[in-house]
Amino acid sequence: MKKLTLLSPRLIFVAALSLASLIAFNMNRPLPQSEQLAAFDTWYSATAPSLERSSDPALANRKLSVKIKLSTSNGGDASISNEWSLPNQNLAVTEDRERTTRVLHLISESKVFGLKPLEDLSGKTPYLSLSIADGEQRFDTAVPLREVESEIRLQNLVKLLEVFSSQPIAPAIEPGRL
Repeated sequence: MKKLTLLSPRLIFVAALSLASLIAFNMNRPLPQSEQLAAFDTWYSATAPSLERSSDPALANRKLSVKIKLSTSNGGDASISNEWSLPNQNLAVTEDRERTTRVLHLISESKVFGLKPLEDLSGKTPYLSLSIADGEQRFDTAVPLREVESEIRLQNLVKLLEVFSSQPIAPAIEPGRL
């Protein structure tokens, strides 16, 4: 008789409902963030507004640098590397500030600092490495190229950097000086 009460339809329904509730609750929770991603998000949310202001004279002295390296290996000893460094001059230059702000925005959207970093950078595995330094703050990571290929925001970041590097920075020409 005890076995029949343990398998009663009411008890099975309550157990199934509890299990479904737990699954639904956990599906709505965000994925746990790595410490580096949380630190970067905090830094970025504090930094982005100051970079978006175009009249801040202190930006010329700000020691913010973004370095990105895309290293691809074609199976042999030869590997191809593309490296980008922002800003080109300093953040007081409008074009440098806009480019740096756009790159940081894509990095923030991609959540690249939350991805599992690549441990071995010996060149056998193609990778994308990011290094952001702002005074005492420093964020570094390297992710396998397969992660870049599966994340559209990281692909957009690489394409944007390629566009930036193909367009030389030219000073604005005033028509009156021609």
